[in-house]
Amino acid sequence: MRTPSLAAPIAALLLAGALPGCLLSEEDCGAGFVFDGERCLPAEPAPPFRAGDAGLRNDGAAADLEPKPAPEPTLDDWAEFRIALIIDSTPRAATGQTPASPGADIDAIQAVEPTPRGDVRIGVGGVVLGALFNDPFDGSLNLDPAAVLGEPDGRVASLGPDGGFVYVELDLDRPLRTGDLLVVVERLEPDGQQDGYTLYLCRSPDSIDDCRQMGDGQPGTTRFALE
Repeated sequence: MRTPSLAAPIAALLLAGALPGCLLSEEDCGAGFVFDGERCLPAEPAPPFRAGDAGLRNDGAAADLEPKPAPEPTLDDWAEFRIALIIDSTPRAATGQTPASPGADIDAIQAVEPTPRGDVRIGVGGVVLGALFNDPFDGSLNLDPAAVLGEPDGRVASLGPDGGFVYVELDLDRPLRTGDLLVVVERLEPDGQQDGYTLYLCRSPDSIDDCRQMGDGQPGTTRFALE
């Protein structure tokens, strides 16, 4: 008696398994999928992808590409300072060479932010709060303290020896901070007279007790760093 061959039924089963969906029914697709007679498809179409909605991190996971707001800049201790005090330190004996402009001849004081492209001005002298001019020879031609306000313009205030001073509130575009510079422009004497002064930066216009000494100025332009 011949034994019936199983080759034909097995081949038919293998062929049926190779065809997508041939042995599937609607119940085989699983939740969220439907059977369209040939294969399983998502029950709901996927939403369209919009560029910028998401990105990929190095691990392949989605990451939000929306720009994050920059943190607010924190104000450091210099933000409380806005009063400049310039006190003349020229020796009295030296002022006899220039009786018409004794002592340091201050043209302007400015606040700047140094950048790779150069200094950016952030403030100038705005208001004179007080001044004392010492004129030992009664011959000074530069007794107007407002000459130190604004941009350098060639007009000067000659403070005079023995502690002549000018006390100025800065007109600032923003509060001062570490890294800024105060720039004092002092007119050079044609005969090389070495006038001097000391710069202080103060918090309050009502008191000179709460001030920081920035340093001694040199003839010409001197830059003082806020450190």
